[in-house]
This record gives sequence, structure tokens and C-alpha cells, in this order.
Amino acid sequence: MVVAGANAESPRLVLDTAARMPGRGAWVHPDLECLELAERRRAFGRALRSTGPLDTGALRAALTVMTDRATGPVQDGPEPRAEQR
Repeated sequence: MVVAGANAESPRLVLDTAARMPGRGAWVHPDLECLELAERRRAFGRALRSTGPLDTGALRAALTVMTDRATGPVQDGPEPRAEQR
């Protein structure tokens, strides 16, 4: 879940993984493509009823870290043993 931060001068989107922060919230898939689509459509402003621009920098950084962890380097397992006859 994403909420608008408390700073009224320059509101920014904050990732609320526990869905416990006060205020209106909006859901977005933890995927950078979904974030970019929501930005292009200006969906966060409508969902959060914000009249000004919302800073997505912190949200983008958090999603990048989440994506990097999910798609981290693949660890090879042990080599299969040759069958003995």
C-alpha cells in the first residue's frame, strides 16, 4: 500500500507494507512497470485526492530494492552425480 507522506509542502509517496499508516491509501503492485503506468495516468493523485504533484522517489527506490531481492542472482545447486553401475 502507498500513502501520501505528512509533509504538506512537498508530499511524497511512502510505502506502507503493514497498511497501518493514517490517511488515504492506494494499492500498487510491487513492480516498477506498474509504478510507471500509475505515474503516466496520474493515478496516485486521484486515488489519494491530492491536488499537487506527488514525489515518487522514495517509492521507486523501495520497489527497486524489492525487485532486486526477488530477482537476485540465481544460485546453482550441487552438480548432479554420475550414475554408478
